[in-house]
Order: sequence, then C-alpha cells, then structure tokens
Amino acid sequence: MPETLTKPLAEPEEGPARFNKRRLVRWIAILTIGIVVVLAVWQAVWHYFDAHPEIQRRYKSDFEAYSGPDQVAIHIGILTD
Repeated sequence: MPETLTKPLAEPEEGPARFNKRRLVRWIAILTIGIVVVLAVWQAVWHYFDAHPEIQRRYKSDFEAYSGPDQVAIHIGILTD
C-alpha cells in the first residue's frame, strides 16, 4: 500500500482535456475548410438571387443549421404573396 501512495501519478500523453499540436492543426484545418465551404455556398445564394429578381428574399429568417462537423444546411427566407 505505501508504494501506491508514494508513486507519482503519470499524466496521459493525449488525454481528452489536453491540447496537442496535431489535434489543434487538424481542428483548425477542418474549421477553415468548413468556413470556406459555407462562404462559397452563401456566395452561390447571393448570385442566385441576383439572377432571379422575381424571388424576393426576406432577410429576417436566413440561418445555417449544422447537423454535424461537416454538414450544414443553409435556409433562406423568401417573401410569398
């Protein structure tokens, strides 16, 4: 029993609460790719509505719904008669 009390506790090398460079780089890369894709989709939305002036955007109910780290749905509110 005294051996267990006097042994120093070893810290895990990559525990869930610890940051490491490899994990951080992967997260930044995924985040950057995700932001670039979402911005590209928003640009496509803007071009679509520029090309179709008969469809009026509402601008009050646009939102992005993320269903996973690599899945996003962009919802656009439009005016109806």
